[in-house]
Amino acid sequence: MPASTTGKGLQYGWTLGENGWKAGMDENALRLDAMAHEQWAQNRATTAGLTYGYFGGVTMDTGAPVRVANGTVALANNTVNYVERTAAGVVSANAAGFTAGRLPMAKVTTAAGAITAVEDWRPAFSLAPLTGWTAATGTATRTGFDTATATLAQVAEAVKAIIDDLLARGVLRP
Repeated sequence: MPASTTGKGLQYGWTLGENGWKAGMDENALRLDAMAHEQWAQNRATTAGLTYGYFGGVTMDTGAPVRVANGTVALANNTVNYVERTAAGVVSANAAGFTAGRLPMAKVTTAAGAITAVEDWRPAFSLAPLTGWTAATGTATRTGFDTATATLAQVAEAVKAIIDDLLARGVLRP
């Protein structure tokens, strides 16, 4: 039987030889627990009823790291709530869908005054937004081209499409 459980539910501290457990596996379980990504994850200790609790994290919105504290956000009843945050770490929830330019955190389903399901939608990583960008004008094209024969117009249309997509996702900002 395990003697302890890590913060993420990993069990360690088995009696040596029990179920083939090796002494070094305790150390590995603790290292894995320490490395697991918790920023912006659900905080079950502060989640109850129609309140979604989350762990804070570090943002780079201003170019320098800023720590955002743990918090909670109110959810609408009997619907799917889309919990998201701005690049600055301001968390909100809505029932319409994830908002362009914001970072998704979770899809939370509620019914009868309680949370019935939580889907983790946090991206694997996020970048600090780059400022000073504006949308290009003209046609955006999201098709491939032959680099040996591409025209300047084809390349410019592809670059516009990339800039549009990065602006919509909040990676680039005006």
